[in-house]
Amino acid sequence: MYQPRVQEMPSDKQNQLYRKWDAWLEEIKNELVELHASRRTFWDLGDVINQNPRLKQRGNHFLDWMAKNYLYSMVTSIRRLVDNRRSTMSYRRLLEDIHRNPTVLSRSRFKANFVCGDWDEHEADTCFDQLVGVGREHIDREFVQGQIDELVSKTKALTTFANRRITHHEDIEVTEIPKVGDAHTALDYLESIMKYYWNLFRCEDFLRAEPYLQYNWKEIFYFPWIEGEAFKDEKVGATTVFLEDRTSRER
Repeated sequence: MYQPRVQEMPSDKQNQLYRKWDAWLEEIKNELVELHASRRTFWDLGDVINQNPRLKQRGNHFLDWMAKNYLYSMVTSIRRLVDNRRSTMSYRRLLEDIHRNPTVLSRSRFKANFVCGDWDEHEADTCFDQLVGVGREHIDREFVQGQIDELVSKTKALTTFANRRITHHEDIEVTEIPKVGDAHTALDYLESIMKYYWNLFRCEDFLRAEPYLQYNWKEIFYFPWIEGEAFKDEKVGATTVFLEDRTSRER
């Protein structure tokens, strides 16, 4: 016969920490969604260019400018989301806080939050077992440390480049210049962290960070941007090709 596990209810301090983490999760989720929306726009723009031989073969400063600014924006945004300074709200600080206080994310709290008319205690226990480990009473510190280590590993090149070349310009040679694919790998890992903790805090599946746009944003390209003779006499110079295929863009 099923016997519910018993654990002392969390202290006021633990309750405060839990509420803080829950609020942080909501805030950084919004930033993550914005980054995924930017990535989708980047891919869509690449498809527009690849389907137009004239654009793909010629290249243009404007396209290169957009590509560079996209990469720099993505790098600095990810840097902010993994910043561990005390004044920041980030995935890194959230994970480190959970690592210091793992008992806050306890089985008893999970059941107190989600056992209701739709869920019984056995179902809540089963879900917690799947998320945290069979029989565990709270999240494992070693598991959280593993998430921190992987987060640092996947974002190290990005944060180093951002610190030394974007937000500052240090007199130090930068030997590892990140590619778009490095930013996207880090972004995917941030999404996996969000999916895990969203389920643990909200008991809901976080299906995808990329939002569904409710309109066709590419309509802006359906008509010429310059009408008549405006700017016609300006010099035209060729630059490198902006995007080729998705594989080469990730290299």
